[in-house]
Formats: sequence, structure tokens, C-alpha cells
Amino acid sequence: MPRNTYEYSNTTLEPNNTNIDIAIATFINHLSQFKSTNTIENMYHTGSQDSTERRKRLKEFFIKNQNAKILLVGEAPGYNGCAKTGVPFTSNTNEPSSAVIQSFLSQNYPEIPVLMWNAFPFHPHQPNQTESNRTPNSEELALGYSILQSFIKLFPNLTYFCAIGRTAEKQLLKMDLPTQPIYIRHPAHGGKTKCTTTLNQFFKQI
Repeated sequence: MPRNTYEYSNTTLEPNNTNIDIAIATFINHLSQFKSTNTIENMYHTGSQDSTERRKRLKEFFIKNQNAKILLVGEAPGYNGCAKTGVPFTSNTNEPSSAVIQSFLSQNYPEIPVLMWNAFPFHPHQPNQTESNRTPNSEELALGYSILQSFIKLFPNLTYFCAIGRTAEKQLLKMDLPTQPIYIRHPAHGGKTKCTTTLNQFFKQI
């Protein structure tokens, strides 16, 4: 990842405005400035109607759930999910992991606001193959960590933090959070039942 493309200042995404709408818009605008590479797709990058729609959709999701106490953190956007929609754990094509999370929330706890984000907010893929997924590397996760910190500061009501998978868990465990992160089995690779069972136990306890 070229340093001059993804160099990140921790103050860049710092929400310094008490108006949450402006703070959210600023956060998303800064996200859009990161340029894609041959192994990373920034689906929020300016320059296309699709990216404009993704930024709009993400802002609407944040504003709708701005008072949420619960944050679900995944690993990274998938090419059939967040990379297309702009919103973590959502999909226009019934992407399996997104479908599991959305189905669980809508069927069991539709009245509870929930925020969602990723350990790395952009779509990591194989070289020159945007319709593929891969695990983000350590440098990408370092960037994702800084952005995740700024994201959490946007929403002061956040109290509970659920890590969907081990990559997200490692990110959250490094942070100074008000409560201990809850590990949730990722729904991929046969993890659906364990994922939804643990999520249900968590929601019933809060």
C-alpha cells in the first residue's frame, strides 16, 4: 500500500463539531479521499454516481442510528456486500454474511438501533480482481484501527461492542472502551448458528 496514498493523520477524521450531522458528513468526506489501489477498492471515493449513492446511503444509516448503544464490527467489506451498498453488513444480492446479520436484527430486534462498521473500511481484494475478497493485511488494519477510533468517537452513546470474527476482536481489544468487547463467531464458513445464538444471548442480556 503506497504510503503517500493511504497516509493517515489521526486528527483528520477527528469529529470536532458538536453538530452530529456535520461531523458525520466530514467523516464520510474524509473516507472518500482515500484512493483505490490494485488491491484495495474505496467504494466511497469521489468520481462516480455509484460512490455518491454509497456515501448518501452511509450517511443516512449513521444518522438513523446515531443514538445506538451497540456497535457491530466486522472484518472488511465484501465485494457482494458493503463494497456495493456502502453500508456494512448489507447487500443487494443476498450476500451470505450480510443476510445473516440483517435477518437476525430485523426478525428479532427491529426496534433497537445498531451501528455497524469494519476493522478495515475499504474492500481488500486480489490484485486487479475487484470481484474477490481477501483478509486485510497488518498495514491495512493499522489504518483501519485509526479510522475505527475516530468512528467510535462520532457516537458517544456507544456502550456495547460486538466483534464479528477474530480480526474485529483484535482491533477492539486494543482500544480503551467503556465495556469489554464481545466476541461473536463470524457467520461465514459454517458459523451462522453460532453467530446468531451468541448475538441473541448478548441482546437478551443488555
